[in-house]
Amino acid sequence: MKKIYFSLMFTISSLFAVAQPICDQTGNIAIYSCYDGGQFTINVDQNIPNLMIGICSYEFVKVTITGTFASNVTKVWYAGYDGNNNNCNLQAPYTTSISGVANSVDSILIYPAVTLNDPNGDANMVCATGCSNGNQGGCNTTNQVVHYFVTKFNGTMRYHLTQYGCFTGTYNVSSGGNCCLSPFPPTSTSELNSSEISFDVFPNPVNTAITVKNTEAENQTITIVNTLGEVVLKLSNSLNTNSIDLSAFNAGIYFIEVRNKNGLSTKKIIKE
Repeated sequence: MKKIYFSLMFTISSLFAVAQPICDQTGNIAIYSCYDGGQFTINVDQNIPNLMIGICSYEFVKVTITGTFASNVTKVWYAGYDGNNNNCNLQAPYTTSISGVANSVDSILIYPAVTLNDPNGDANMVCATGCSNGNQGGCNTTNQVVHYFVTKFNGTMRYHLTQYGCFTGTYNVSSGGNCCLSPFPPTSTSELNSSEISFDVFPNPVNTAITVKNTEAENQTITIVNTLGEVVLKLSNSLNTNSIDLSAFNAGIYFIEVRNKNGLSTKKIIKE
């Protein structure tokens, strides 16, 4: 795998990422993913019951859990390749380690199988390069990384901090990450050059039905995706106004995308 290739992918994919520090204030899963590994401290400075931490990288990491509420941490899992190229210029040994929690809390899983099959990502948990669900050239898509830890931990993602380079220094849990939920990656060159379109969604937050309204509906597709990147609803029509029943949806955060002949746009919606 070549860094030049991944750097280009990150630049392109970042244009389409939905980035925010906290994905869900009620969540109890914090995820850190990268390619280069690194040595860093996670400061649990916020009272989050049953906090679970997932880490994925190609190169080895050295992680220390600390903070006032460190005792709230019930799981710290590393799921990655654990390479020993030492891209971050760390001291030996060149292997993943987790400290600051009891042995019963931490797990180091080397190259485990993914829980979400994706033709754009690897079949095993190996690494991440930032906000992307496009072709990873050997790493995992954002959706795969999130799906793995949410599925294995059986919780709700609070935030996802993902990047290409080394993790270093101290990361406060209260600061969150960049989330980088990219449920609608570009699938063609035309989409990369596509313009954002304007559409309205109301009410938001929504309890039962939501209305999607736009002025241009030719060749229109409306898609709703959950925080795991799973498509939960998709419809195609040429109506300027669509009323969509969400009463059967679980409460939480979703992303709604509208595509038409002029381009595409994505908005976050909250189901109460």
